[in-house]
Amino acid sequence: MTPRLLFIIKANLDLNSQNDICIWSACLMGFYGLLRPGNFLHSGKYVEHRDIQICDVHYHRNGYVIELQWTKTVQFRERKLNIVLPYIVGHPLCPASAIKELLHFHFKRGAKEDAPLLCNLSYQMFISRINSILISNDIKQHITGHSFRRGGATWCLRIGMSDSMIKDIGMWKSDAYLRYTEVDLSRKFDIVQSFGTSLPT
Repeated sequence: MTPRLLFIIKANLDLNSQNDICIWSACLMGFYGLLRPGNFLHSGKYVEHRDIQICDVHYHRNGYVIELQWTKTVQFRERKLNIVLPYIVGHPLCPASAIKELLHFHFKRGAKEDAPLLCNLSYQMFISRINSILISNDIKQHITGHSFRRGGATWCLRIGMSDSMIKDIGMWKSDAYLRYTEVDLSRKFDIVQSFGTSLPT
């Protein structure tokens, strides 16, 4: 997943539709939070206290914080992990704006705080819709849930984010995140060029 693909996905969604604002929010949660698909999408049946609920979303002056009650590494509620979704004012890929709109939809229909944040959106529904959009735009790249985690981590690396911060955001306990990242050719050229210019003459 890349910012370019996110722009294409957004352009093909109806953000006045609750279903589509759920899909868009899921895209940005996965990308910004470097999330595994199981962290924010259920596999077919919603599980209370495991899947994200409205009450897990907390307002912060800089955006929203989502508390994950269950992850691959936290399965017995021994601790909570926070996903930070900041306001990026005026930016079309602002994650906090998407969450704000989603919450507006929920409150408008009187949803309870223990209702699922992403409604009935399952992993299969999400991936099917995303790939359908890409195919309709002649993009042959097949997307999976891990594509958002991998794409977000790759972008973090590209902008020079520290290894420790990438691991913290993506909740990696080891250097396993390196398997997810891809350094583009221009970045590789920059790195190897700096290597060459550092050599003594």
